[in-house]
Amino acid sequence: MARIKSGIMGPFTGTIANIVGYERLGTACMRRKADLSNRVFSEKQQAHHLRVKLANTFINPSKNFINVGFSLITKGGQTAHNVAISQVIRGGCKGIFPDLELDFENLLVADGDLEQARNPRVELAGITLKFSWDYDNLLEFDNRSDQVMLLAYSPETGHSFYILGGVPRSSRQAILNVYPEIEKEIFETYIAFITEDRKSISKSIYTGQVTMS
Repeated sequence: MARIKSGIMGPFTGTIANIVGYERLGTACMRRKADLSNRVFSEKQQAHHLRVKLANTFINPSKNFINVGFSLITKGGQTAHNVAISQVIRGGCKGIFPDLELDFENLLVADGDLEQARNPRVELAGITLKFSWDYDNLLEFDNRSDQVMLLAYSPETGHSFYILGGVPRSSRQAILNVYPEIEKEIFETYIAFITEDRKSISKSIYTGQVTMS
């Protein structure tokens, strides 16, 4: 869609068919829309495109969690989604193109300077996931009311289940309900903490892989 800012005789910005209208240094310009159908991408470019694709398969099902988890480290015109994509591209993939895959152990789903979970772990509890962590009443008293953030992602179905602000840190454990769709579905799991006022978030920790029985 194109817009005519100065009436029907004025310049337009946007796209009409294969013509693109734009302004450059105050001058109205038009150009033919680039035809990318025959463009040949280098192996480096193809690898980058694959990393972005892999990142989106992980981030899109978890977008509400990601938007909170990375909300405090965005800069300038960045969005939480941009930051999440960047961290996957930088260190969240493993292998050599074209055999790239997500490196779940090194992925982040939240980032910040709040104290991380101490000795976090997860286990299967019936048809739910039971997360637990250590808490010291004396050493961590000031952080007792931090709320737990939990996420479980299934690579096989592409679905995520999460809690954005659960029980307080002092509870030492929390339950995440998941709804497996296939036999022995595998979930990749993560834990983080967020303050009650949402002004501070911890860096997430990968808590391992759980296979639903």
